[in-house]
Amino acid sequence: MNNNGENNMNDEPKLISVTEAEDTNQENDMSLSNTNIETETQVEEKSNEKDTAAPIEEKPIVNDEPIKEEKISKKELKRLKKEEEKQERLRLEQEKLELKRQEIEAKKAAKEAEKVRRSPFMYILLLLITIVLAGYTVYSSRVYKARLSKMSYECTPITTNKKEEQLDINSTLVQSLYKKVYTNIKEDLAQPEWNNTMKLYLAYRQIPTNEKYESNCNMFSRTKMEPYYCEETASFTPHAFKQESLILQFKKLFGEETKYQLDNIKLQNSCIGGYQYIPEREEFVEGICSNPSVTPLKVKKTLKEAKSYRNTIILVEEVKYSGSDKVEMPDYLKSGTYYYTFRLDMNYNFVLISKTLNNYY
Repeated sequence: MNNNGENNMNDEPKLISVTEAEDTNQENDMSLSNTNIETETQVEEKSNEKDTAAPIEEKPIVNDEPIKEEKISKKELKRLKKEEEKQERLRLEQEKLELKRQEIEAKKAAKEAEKVRRSPFMYILLLLITIVLAGYTVYSSRVYKARLSKMSYECTPITTNKKEEQLDINSTLVQSLYKKVYTNIKEDLAQPEWNNTMKLYLAYRQIPTNEKYESNCNMFSRTKMEPYYCEETASFTPHAFKQESLILQFKKLFGEETKYQLDNIKLQNSCIGGYQYIPEREEFVEGICSNPSVTPLKVKKTLKEAKSYRNTIILVEEVKYSGSDKVEMPDYLKSGTYYYTFRLDMNYNFVLISKTLNNYY
Protein backbone atom coordinates (compact mmCIF):
# COMPACT_ATOMS: atom_id res chain seq x y z
CA MET A 1 0.00 0.00 0.00
CA ASN A 2 2.57 2.33 0.83
CA ASN A 3 4.33 1.56 -2.30
CA ASN A 4 1.42 2.17 -4.38
CA GLY A 5 0.70 5.27 -2.59
CA GLU A 6 4.18 6.50 -3.24
CA ASN A 7 3.91 5.67 -6.86
CA ASN A 8 0.72 7.56 -7.13
CA MET A 9 2.28 10.49 -5.61
CA ASN A 10 5.12 10.41 -8.05
CA ASP A 11 2.77 10.23 -10.97
CA GLU A 12 0.91 13.36 -9.92
CA PRO A 13 2.34 16.77 -10.68
CA LYS A 14 4.29 18.26 -7.94
CA LEU A 15 3.27 21.61 -6.63
CA ILE A 16 6.04 23.98 -5.65
CA SER A 17 5.34 26.63 -3.30
CA VAL A 18 6.35 30.26 -3.81
CA THR A 19 8.66 30.01 -1.00
CA GLU A 20 10.36 27.12 -2.56
CA ALA A 21 10.45 28.86 -5.89
CA GLU A 22 12.00 31.91 -4.38
CA ASP A 23 14.43 29.75 -2.62
CA THR A 24 15.18 28.06 -5.83
CA ASN A 25 15.63 31.40 -7.57
CA GLN A 26 17.79 32.62 -4.78
CA GLU A 27 19.88 29.54 -5.04
CA ASN A 28 20.16 30.00 -8.75
CA ASP A 29 21.01 33.64 -8.28
CA MET A 30 23.58 32.66 -5.76
CA SER A 31 25.01 30.09 -8.09
CA LEU A 32 25.09 32.66 -10.87
CA SER A 33 26.60 35.22 -8.63
CA ASN A 34 29.10 32.74 -7.48
CA THR A 35 29.78 31.88 -11.06
CA ASN A 36 30.18 35.56 -11.89
CA ILE A 37 32.33 36.05 -8.88
CA GLU A 38 34.42 33.15 -9.93
CA THR A 39 34.55 34.50 -13.46
CA GLU A 40 35.49 37.96 -12.24
CA THR A 41 38.02 36.40 -9.96
CA GLN A 42 39.44 34.47 -12.83
CA VAL A 43 39.46 37.59 -14.95
CA GLU A 44 41.16 39.50 -12.23
CA GLU A 45 43.60 36.70 -11.74
CA LYS A 46 44.21 36.62 -15.43
CA SER A 47 44.58 40.35 -15.54
CA ASN A 48 46.91 40.17 -12.63
CA GLU A 49 48.80 37.48 -14.38
CA LYS A 50 48.90 39.67 -17.44
CA ASP A 51 50.06 42.58 -15.36
CA THR A 52 52.69 40.56 -13.67
CA ALA A 53 53.80 38.94 -16.92
CA ALA A 54 53.38 42.06 -19.04
CA PRO A 55 56.86 41.94 -20.61
CA ILE A 56 56.25 38.41 -21.81
CA GLU A 57 52.69 39.01 -23.01
CA GLU A 58 53.67 42.06 -25.14
CA LYS A 59 55.12 39.76 -27.82
CA PRO A 60 51.79 39.11 -29.53
CA ILE A 61 51.27 42.87 -29.73
CA VAL A 62 54.64 43.24 -31.41
CA ASN A 63 53.69 40.51 -33.80
CA ASP A 64 50.60 42.50 -34.83
CA GLU A 65 52.75 45.22 -36.52
CA PRO A 66 54.19 43.01 -39.30
CA ILE A 67 50.65 41.93 -40.02
CA LYS A 68 49.72 45.57 -40.58
CA GLU A 69 52.82 46.12 -42.71
CA GLU A 70 51.95 43.00 -44.61
CA LYS A 71 48.55 44.42 -45.32
CA ILE A 72 50.12 47.74 -46.45
CA SER A 73 52.66 46.00 -48.73
CA LYS A 74 49.90 44.10 -50.39
CA LYS A 75 48.13 47.36 -51.17
CA GLU A 76 51.24 48.94 -52.59
CA LEU A 77 52.59 45.79 -54.18
CA LYS A 78 52.07 47.03 -57.71
CA ARG A 79 53.74 50.36 -57.04
CA LEU A 80 56.67 48.73 -55.30
CA LYS A 81 57.06 46.24 -58.10
CA LYS A 82 57.09 49.09 -60.61
CA GLU A 83 59.68 50.92 -58.55
CA GLU A 84 61.78 47.80 -58.29
CA GLU A 85 61.48 47.18 -62.02
CA LYS A 86 62.43 50.80 -62.72
CA GLN A 87 65.42 50.61 -60.41
CA GLU A 88 66.41 47.32 -62.01
CA ARG A 89 66.23 48.88 -65.46
CA LEU A 90 68.31 51.82 -64.31
CA ARG A 91 70.85 49.46 -62.78
CA LEU A 92 71.02 47.47 -65.98
CA GLU A 93 71.44 50.61 -68.05
CA GLN A 94 74.18 51.82 -65.74
CA GLU A 95 75.90 48.46 -66.03
CA LYS A 96 75.64 48.66 -69.83
CA LEU A 97 77.05 52.19 -69.82
CA GLU A 98 79.86 51.11 -67.55
CA LEU A 99 80.63 48.17 -69.82
CA LYS A 100 80.66 50.47 -72.85
CA ARG A 101 82.92 52.93 -71.06
CA GLN A 102 85.28 50.13 -70.09
CA GLU A 103 85.22 48.84 -73.66
CA ILE A 104 86.02 52.32 -75.01
CA GLU A 105 88.82 52.75 -72.49
CA ALA A 106 90.19 49.34 -73.41
CA LYS A 107 90.13 50.27 -77.12
CA LYS A 108 91.85 53.55 -76.40
CA ALA A 109 94.50 51.80 -74.34
CA ALA A 110 94.98 49.28 -77.14
CA LYS A 111 95.34 52.07 -79.69
CA GLU A 112 97.85 53.90 -77.53
CA ALA A 113 99.79 50.69 -77.04
CA GLU A 114 99.72 50.10 -80.79
CA LYS A 115 100.94 53.63 -81.41
CA VAL A 116 103.75 53.16 -78.92
CA ARG A 117 104.60 49.83 -80.50
CA ARG A 118 104.57 51.23 -84.03
CA SER A 119 106.03 54.64 -83.23
CA PRO A 120 109.67 53.72 -84.02
CA PHE A 121 108.59 52.32 -87.35
CA MET A 122 106.49 55.39 -88.05
CA TYR A 123 109.38 57.69 -87.16
CA ILE A 124 111.70 55.78 -89.44
CA LEU A 125 109.11 55.84 -92.22
CA LEU A 126 108.53 59.56 -91.80
CA LEU A 127 112.28 60.15 -91.75
CA LEU A 128 112.72 58.19 -94.97
CA ILE A 129 109.85 60.08 -96.62
CA THR A 130 111.36 63.38 -95.51
CA ILE A 131 114.77 62.42 -96.86
CA VAL A 132 113.27 61.32 -100.17
CA LEU A 133 111.25 64.52 -100.48
CA ALA A 134 114.23 66.66 -99.56
CA GLY A 135 116.40 64.85 -102.09
CA TYR A 136 113.75 65.22 -104.74
CA THR A 137 113.39 68.91 -103.95
CA VAL A 138 117.13 69.48 -104.19
CA TYR A 139 117.33 67.45 -107.37
CA SER A 140 114.38 69.31 -108.90
CA SER A 141 115.89 72.63 -107.88
CA ARG A 142 119.20 71.73 -109.49
CA VAL A 143 117.49 70.48 -112.62
CA TYR A 144 115.41 73.63 -112.76
CA LYS A 145 118.48 75.81 -112.30
CA ALA A 146 120.33 73.84 -114.97
CA ARG A 147 117.43 74.28 -117.38
CA LEU A 148 117.17 77.94 -116.52
CA SER A 149 120.89 78.41 -117.05
CA LYS A 150 120.65 76.56 -120.34
CA MET A 151 117.74 78.74 -121.41
CA SER A 152 119.62 81.86 -120.37
CA TYR A 153 122.65 80.54 -122.22
CA GLU A 154 120.83 79.63 -125.41
CA CYS A 155 117.97 82.11 -125.46
CA THR A 156 118.08 85.76 -126.36
CA PRO A 157 115.55 88.59 -126.01
CA ILE A 158 116.07 89.62 -129.62
CA THR A 159 115.79 87.84 -132.93
CA THR A 160 119.16 86.78 -134.32
CA ASN A 161 120.31 85.05 -137.42
CA LYS A 162 120.99 81.32 -137.12
CA LYS A 163 123.78 81.57 -139.65
CA GLU A 164 127.25 82.66 -138.62
CA GLU A 165 128.01 86.21 -139.71
CA GLN A 166 131.12 88.34 -139.84
CA LEU A 167 130.93 91.61 -137.90
CA ASP A 168 132.77 94.85 -138.60
CA ILE A 169 135.68 94.91 -136.16
CA ASN A 170 135.52 98.73 -136.12
CA SER A 171 131.86 98.79 -135.12
CA THR A 172 130.90 100.37 -131.80
CA LEU A 173 129.63 97.07 -130.41
CA VAL A 174 132.78 95.11 -131.27
CA GLN A 175 135.17 97.83 -130.05
CA SER A 176 133.29 98.28 -126.75
CA LEU A 177 133.45 94.54 -126.09
CA TYR A 178 137.11 94.31 -126.98
CA LYS A 179 137.97 97.26 -124.76
CA LYS A 180 136.48 95.43 -121.76
CA VAL A 181 138.85 92.49 -122.08
CA TYR A 182 141.99 94.02 -123.57
CA THR A 183 145.04 93.93 -121.26
CA ASN A 184 148.55 95.37 -121.63
CA ILE A 185 151.87 93.70 -120.92
CA LYS A 186 152.03 94.87 -117.30
CA GLU A 187 148.61 93.46 -116.55
CA ASP A 188 149.47 90.18 -118.26
CA LEU A 189 152.66 89.87 -116.25
CA ALA A 190 150.97 90.72 -112.95
CA GLN A 191 147.94 88.47 -113.38
CA PRO A 192 148.01 85.99 -116.27
CA GLU A 193 145.12 83.83 -114.97
CA TRP A 194 141.53 84.96 -115.24
CA ASN A 195 140.63 84.23 -111.66
CA ASN A 196 138.54 86.19 -109.14
CA THR A 197 141.26 88.85 -108.74
CA MET A 198 141.46 89.47 -112.47
CA LYS A 199 137.69 89.58 -112.86
CA LEU A 200 137.38 92.13 -110.04
CA TYR A 201 140.07 94.20 -111.71
CA LEU A 202 138.34 94.12 -115.12
CA ALA A 203 135.03 95.05 -113.46
CA TYR A 204 136.77 97.91 -111.63
CA ARG A 205 137.99 99.27 -114.97
CA GLN A 206 134.36 99.63 -116.11
CA ILE A 207 133.35 101.92 -113.21
CA PRO A 208 132.57 105.44 -114.52
CA THR A 209 134.71 108.27 -113.19
CA ASN A 210 131.71 110.13 -111.82
CA GLU A 211 131.06 107.25 -109.39
CA LYS A 212 134.41 107.85 -107.67
CA TYR A 213 134.59 110.55 -105.01
CA GLU A 214 137.08 112.08 -102.60
CA SER A 215 137.31 110.23 -99.31
CA ASN A 216 139.72 109.56 -96.41
CA CYS A 217 142.15 106.92 -95.15
CA ASN A 218 140.08 105.75 -92.18
CA MET A 219 140.55 101.99 -91.52
CA PHE A 220 142.96 101.58 -94.44
CA SER A 221 145.48 98.81 -93.59
CA ARG A 222 148.93 98.96 -95.13
CA THR A 223 149.82 95.39 -94.09
CA LYS A 224 146.82 94.01 -96.00
CA MET A 225 147.78 95.64 -99.28
CA GLU A 226 151.51 96.07 -99.64
CA PRO A 227 153.14 97.94 -101.30
CA TYR A 228 150.13 100.30 -101.07
CA TYR A 229 149.53 102.70 -98.18
CA CYS A 230 147.20 105.62 -97.54
CA GLU A 231 148.19 109.01 -96.11
CA GLU A 232 146.22 112.17 -96.51
CA THR A 233 148.52 115.02 -97.49
CA ALA A 234 148.27 118.30 -99.28
CA SER A 235 149.18 116.53 -102.51
CA PHE A 236 147.07 113.37 -102.03
CA THR A 237 143.42 112.90 -101.18
CA PRO A 238 142.26 109.29 -101.62
CA HIS A 239 139.29 108.53 -103.81
CA ALA A 240 136.75 105.82 -103.13
CA PHE A 241 133.71 104.15 -104.66
CA LYS A 242 130.85 102.08 -103.27
CA GLN A 243 130.95 98.31 -103.38
CA GLU A 244 127.61 98.37 -105.22
CA SER A 245 129.30 100.07 -108.16
CA LEU A 246 131.79 97.23 -108.49
CA ILE A 247 129.13 94.54 -108.10
CA LEU A 248 127.00 96.12 -110.83
CA GLN A 249 129.88 96.25 -113.31
CA PHE A 250 130.91 92.70 -112.40
CA LYS A 251 127.44 91.36 -113.21
CA LYS A 252 127.26 93.35 -116.43
CA LEU A 253 130.59 91.93 -117.58
CA PHE A 254 130.38 88.32 -116.31
CA GLY A 255 126.65 87.71 -115.84
CA GLU A 256 124.15 87.66 -113.02
CA GLU A 257 124.88 84.08 -111.95
CA THR A 258 128.68 84.32 -111.87
CA LYS A 259 130.04 83.96 -108.35
CA TYR A 260 132.44 86.49 -106.91
CA GLN A 261 134.20 87.42 -103.68
CA LEU A 262 134.89 91.05 -102.87
CA ASP A 263 138.57 91.70 -102.27
CA ASN A 264 141.28 94.30 -102.83
CA ILE A 265 141.71 95.63 -106.36
CA LYS A 266 145.37 94.81 -106.90
CA LEU A 267 147.20 92.50 -109.29
CA GLN A 268 149.68 90.41 -107.33
CA ASN A 269 152.44 92.60 -105.82
CA SER A 270 152.39 95.16 -108.59
CA CYS A 271 151.23 98.73 -108.45
CA ILE A 272 148.25 97.98 -110.68
CA GLY A 273 144.82 98.63 -109.31
CA GLY A 274 145.35 100.19 -105.95
CA TYR A 275 141.94 100.12 -104.20
CA GLN A 276 141.57 98.43 -100.83
CA TYR A 277 138.24 96.87 -99.90
CA ILE A 278 137.05 97.96 -96.42
CA PRO A 279 133.94 95.90 -95.49
CA GLU A 280 133.11 98.07 -92.46
CA ARG A 281 132.76 101.07 -94.76
CA GLU A 282 131.37 99.08 -97.70
CA GLU A 283 133.79 101.00 -99.86
CA PHE A 284 136.93 100.58 -101.93
CA VAL A 285 139.52 103.19 -100.89
CA GLU A 286 142.46 104.32 -103.04
CA GLY A 287 146.05 103.82 -101.89
CA ILE A 288 149.50 105.06 -102.97
CA CYS A 289 152.15 102.75 -104.44
CA SER A 290 155.78 103.76 -104.11
CA ASN A 291 157.20 101.07 -106.41
CA PRO A 292 155.67 101.23 -109.88
CA SER A 293 156.48 98.25 -112.06
CA VAL A 294 158.61 98.53 -115.21
CA THR A 295 159.28 95.74 -117.71
CA PRO A 296 161.26 95.49 -120.92
CA LEU A 297 158.88 92.86 -122.29
CA LYS A 298 156.51 93.77 -125.07
CA VAL A 299 153.34 92.41 -126.56
CA LYS A 300 151.48 92.98 -129.80
CA LYS A 301 147.75 92.35 -129.77
CA THR A 302 145.55 92.65 -132.84
CA LEU A 303 141.82 92.13 -133.16
CA LYS A 304 141.63 90.02 -136.28
CA GLU A 305 138.02 88.98 -136.50
CA ALA A 306 134.56 89.29 -134.98
CA LYS A 307 131.75 86.90 -135.81
CA SER A 308 128.28 86.25 -134.46
CA TYR A 309 126.01 83.23 -134.29
CA ARG A 310 122.51 83.64 -132.90
CA ASN A 311 123.05 85.32 -129.48
CA THR A 312 126.83 84.80 -129.38
CA ILE A 313 129.70 87.06 -130.45
CA ILE A 314 133.25 85.76 -130.71
CA LEU A 315 136.23 88.08 -130.85
CA VAL A 316 139.43 86.67 -132.35
CA GLU A 317 142.63 88.25 -131.05
CA GLU A 318 146.16 87.54 -132.24
CA VAL A 319 148.84 87.93 -129.53
CA LYS A 320 152.63 87.96 -129.89
CA TYR A 321 154.87 88.40 -126.85
CA SER A 322 158.49 89.45 -127.29
CA GLY A 323 161.30 89.72 -124.78
CA SER A 324 164.85 91.03 -124.59
CA ASP A 325 168.31 89.73 -123.94
CA LYS A 326 168.19 90.95 -120.34
CA VAL A 327 164.80 89.50 -119.35
CA GLU A 328 163.66 85.97 -120.03
CA MET A 329 160.09 85.48 -121.22
CA PRO A 330 157.92 83.84 -118.52
CA ASP A 331 156.41 80.50 -119.47
CA TYR A 332 152.89 81.59 -118.58
CA LEU A 333 152.87 84.27 -121.27
CA LYS A 334 151.60 82.39 -124.28
CA SER A 335 151.53 83.81 -127.76
CA GLY A 336 148.77 82.65 -130.09
CA THR A 337 145.15 83.27 -131.03
CA TYR A 338 142.77 84.06 -128.19
CA TYR A 339 139.00 83.69 -128.49
CA TYR A 340 136.72 85.82 -126.33
CA THR A 341 133.16 84.50 -126.27
CA PHE A 342 130.32 86.85 -125.33
CA ARG A 343 126.67 85.92 -125.06
CA LEU A 344 123.63 88.15 -124.86
CA ASP A 345 121.75 87.53 -121.61
CA MET A 346 118.17 88.30 -120.66
CA ASN A 347 119.23 91.75 -119.40
CA TYR A 348 120.48 92.74 -122.87
CA ASN A 349 124.11 92.57 -121.76
CA PHE A 350 126.81 90.79 -123.70
CA VAL A 351 128.55 88.92 -120.89
CA LEU A 352 131.96 87.29 -121.14
CA ILE A 353 131.63 83.53 -121.10
CA SER A 354 135.17 82.39 -121.73
CA LYS A 355 138.68 83.19 -122.92
CA THR A 356 140.51 80.38 -124.73
CA LEU A 357 143.86 80.04 -126.47
CA ASN A 358 144.75 78.33 -129.70
CA ASN A 359 148.50 78.20 -129.43
CA TYR A 360 150.11 77.80 -132.84
CA TYR A 361 153.53 79.26 -132.13
